[in-house]
This record gives sequence, structure tokens and C-alpha cells, in this order.
Amino acid sequence: DELVAALVSVGKYDPESARYLTETLIARRDAILRRYLGRLSPIADVRVEEDRLVGVDLARRTRIVPSESITLRARLYRTDRYVPAGSAVVQLLPASTLSVALAHQAADGGARDDDASRYLVVDIANGYAPGPLRAHLYDLGPTRGFRLVGIERPEDDRPPQ
Repeated sequence: DELVAALVSVGKYDPESARYLTETLIARRDAILRRYLGRLSPIADVRVEEDRLVGVDLARRTRIVPSESITLRARLYRTDRYVPAGSAVVQLLPASTLSVALAHQAADGGARDDDASRYLVVDIANGYAPGPLRAHLYDLGPTRGFRLVGIERPEDDRPPQ
């Protein structure tokens, strides 16, 4: 909001016009954010940090949705056959950052890095978008950690196929 007000101040409008223009631009910005951050998962900046999958919920960061963490959930699927592997706790951290702890199933040695037995899919739902953020990873074992190899934003929360 402060940046919008600063932008309007450059125009040197009279106070009433400046107030109206600022309020109108903020309302339009919020309508655009609600429209586009609510259609597909708004989770962005996805990365692996140690044994955690981390991302930023842009809908929460922009205050388009409430910031409570009660609606967050993560579902896990293993191997390239997407075998359900339970759920994981999603933590809501400062700055609307989400964090999911990942547990290793694969050993450090053995199967090739891209072997189906090392494959892991994590669906993170923010409780507002109809579909999750779907992260595809390989579990390279406790020493080498997890490698993020792709993300998707499905339109609904059906399991991967």
C-alpha cells in the first residue's frame, strides 16, 4: 500500500484526488491478486533447504487470504507409481514461508540417483487454491539430501497419476 501511495504522490494531485486514486489502485491490485492467486497454487520460490521443502505462499504474503496455518497440509507419494505415503506437517514461518519436513526412505548408496525407488512427490495445499503445489523430488539419502526436479500447479487436488 505504501508503494502505491508513493507512486500516486509523484503525480502531485490534490489531497482528495490522491486519496481516491490510491484507494482505487489498491482495490484493483487486490482484485487482481485474488483472481490470480486463487486459481492455482500461489506457493512460489520453492526450494530444498537441508531436509525441508520450503516455499512462500504469495496469497498469504499479500494478505489476500488469512494467515492462519490451520488450513495447510502436505501429502506424500513415493515411487513413480505415486504410492500414497501419508502426510507431513506444514509449518507457517515468518514472511508467509511454508516449510515441510522430509524424511529419508532411500539409503546413501545403492540405486541410481534417478531410480524410481528414490522418487518422491509432495503436494502442499494452502487451503484456499483449488489445487496444491506439487513438488517432484529425488531422495538421494541422508548424506546427499533431496533434489528438487520439478513443480506443478494442478487445477484440483486429485492425487498424481
